[in-house]
Amino acid sequence: MNTITLLKVLLTPAAGWPDIVKARSSTVKILLMLVIPSMLFPPAMLQHAGEYYQSLISIPAPLFFILEAITFVVVIYQIKNISNTYGVNIGYYEAFLLASVSIVPFCMSFLMLGFPGIGFGLIPLLIVGALCYSGFIFYKGFRTFSATQEAIYSVHIVYTVVSAAGSWLVLLAILIALK
Repeated sequence: MNTITLLKVLLTPAAGWPDIVKARSSTVKILLMLVIPSMLFPPAMLQHAGEYYQSLISIPAPLFFILEAITFVVVIYQIKNISNTYGVNIGYYEAFLLASVSIVPFCMSFLMLGFPGIGFGLIPLLIVGALCYSGFIFYKGFRTFSATQEAIYSVHIVYTVVSAAGSWLVLLAILIALK
């Protein structure tokens, strides 16, 4: 998987997923080149935003990264198990790939924390919008990997997984509230 293929998936998910399936990159390469850099954005941006919004954000970046990594692993496991529940057999590699590519827009949405002039109230709206777009990318990828042509199964699986990923937002709210 290269940068052009990833951009193709992010900009035109239906057209880009078949290219990612053909690339068959190693798990370690995807982890080091895509997942970890993407997952570093939210803690780094929260750390940066803490300078501007000291009264609202004081989450330790390493703790946030660890919790984010745990959530990522749980989402992979969920993708695999929920798919199997519906009789759609995808492997752990496919579940890993779906989770890896789908988190990119969500993680990149935290870049908005780097612009204090935007207003703190608009930032959660942008993050939720990015979560929805991540769900759309996940849906298109899931339809590529699954043999089922039943769109209702795909929608239900995507809904369940994205809802669980939304628990990450709850984690963020709890960490902010514990301040």
